Amino acid sequence: PPPSSFDDDDVNTFDDFDSAYYHEPIQSKQDLYNFIKNSVPFKEILGDGKGNLLTLSIDKIIMNGYTPKELRHSHYTSLTVKNAIVDGVRDLRDDGIRPDVDIKDADVPFVVVLKGYKKDVYSDKDDGVVDVSLYRCLHAGGSLHRRGYRRSQGGEDGDAVIHKAALKESLAAALLYETGWHKLIHAARYDDYQPAVFVDPMTGSATMPIEAALIACDIAPGLMRIRCSSSSSRGDQEVPPIVRWKDGPTMQEWKTLLQDAAKRAKAGILWASSINQSDDEDESTTVQRTNLIIVANERHPNAFSLAQSSVNMAGLGSIIKLSQGDCIDFDLGGGSQDDEEETTTSLSQRVVIPGRTIVGTNPPWGKRLDDMDVEDSWASLKTFLQRECNDAEAWILSGNKLLTRILRMKKTRSFVVKTAGEDLRWIQYHIFPKKKREDNEREEGVVNGGRFEEKRIRGERNDYSDDNTDFDSNKRRMRGGANRSEPQQGQQKRRMRAGGNQVSKRKRQIVPEKGRGGSSSGGGPWY
Repeated sequence: PPPSSFDDDDVNTFDDFDSAYYHEPIQSKQDLYNFIKNSVPFKEILGDGKGNLLTLSIDKIIMNGYTPKELRHSHYTSLTVKNAIVDGVRDLRDDGIRPDVDIKDADVPFVVVLKGYKKDVYSDKDDGVVDVSLYRCLHAGGSLHRRGYRRSQGGEDGDAVIHKAALKESLAAALLYETGWHKLIHAARYDDYQPAVFVDPMTGSATMPIEAALIACDIAPGLMRIRCSSSSSRGDQEVPPIVRWKDGPTMQEWKTLLQDAAKRAKAGILWASSINQSDDEDESTTVQRTNLIIVANERHPNAFSLAQSSVNMAGLGSIIKLSQGDCIDFDLGGGSQDDEEETTTSLSQRVVIPGRTIVGTNPPWGKRLDDMDVEDSWASLKTFLQRECNDAEAWILSGNKLLTRILRMKKTRSFVVKTAGEDLRWIQYHIFPKKKREDNEREEGVVNGGRFEEKRIRGERNDYSDDNTDFDSNKRRMRGGANRSEPQQGQQKRRMRAGGNQVSKRKRQIVPEKGRGGSSSGGGPWY
């Protein structure tokens, strides 16, 4: 496997030949040339088993750590590696034939990794050395994080106009796995057969809804790359480099794998678009739901156009429902929850299903997008979550903690995400109906002995906020009462201190345990 320091978007699946064969430190181009020429088993790697040679290319040079000055230029370093491979093959053959270089569709694409360090960290001299690893890439067409659905309808691969704040496809998929979306899908397909719902109120170019659909429908990302590739490059995807190698799988084995993946994807799409049978057994249900419900919203017209293009390119237009507008106007049927009693009819008309819904979104946080009303966007998101997403589980990606505070919600979990030089947080919230939240707090106040305790809890947990204004005002009144005697004030202070410890313990009990969802939260038994 690749070293742990690699980025998953740069290194996907490689077959390597390590620098352990070369025992001298590599500091110059000549050292690198000697290592490659003397260490690589060219006959096994570039021979096709029929006396001919496979084509090659140097796809990428990856540098980690301190690299000697002579090896820092990736173009000249790749030429050094290419020359060493070509010369090594020519020296082995009696006819002196050299392998050809094919930069578009090589039989053996190589990736070179230089992991450097200084011999003396306190020296100003250029005494850096590198460990070198040479890899064969099993696939073609660039990094596997590119699924292909972002390509414009009439263009070639890689020339699509991409939203400047768009997530990498692989990162979006990883974030969805962190939410437990795949577990909810497994429960929906094989355990309890209830619908699964995903909501993205600020979808951008729809990367997260598309990845959610791919996971739910069991569509292999590599299969999507073949579907979305242009006619000129489809052969590269259908016949990857690994099947051309002497020691690789046969073409028949690869075709069998593709057929199996296509069968699973077809079955997944059929399941996702079918009417959920559990609704038929519920007489109170007035709206028929499909097994998979994915809805997304985007305000900006250009981003919405990109989202439509990507969804259509992926062939998921019948599964992902897109709408355009401010998320404060994004109606999922949750407005009736403001009433004191929610009718059975209103429950059946809601998109959000209690315990079966995940809200995941990447709102603007003011760095890659010059959005003047970014604070208003977060305020709209807060209103949307409180109005439409009660009894759901929300995950918000944020790179600005000041904007996150606008939500005035207590997080359940926080997952660190580092990407593109940014330090982000993938934050989980459990959203409770307002009436249920107040009832829980009132019960705990009564149990723990009186009106003052209840006010303290409600003051600290006002709308899931960190704002303790109500509590502080009560505290000042307790301390500054002119008509109270000194013993009474001291007694009140001691009771307040003791009560504060109890409140802290009770607050921790209100929030579900990490990684588990309760019946009143959006987590559900599937998490």
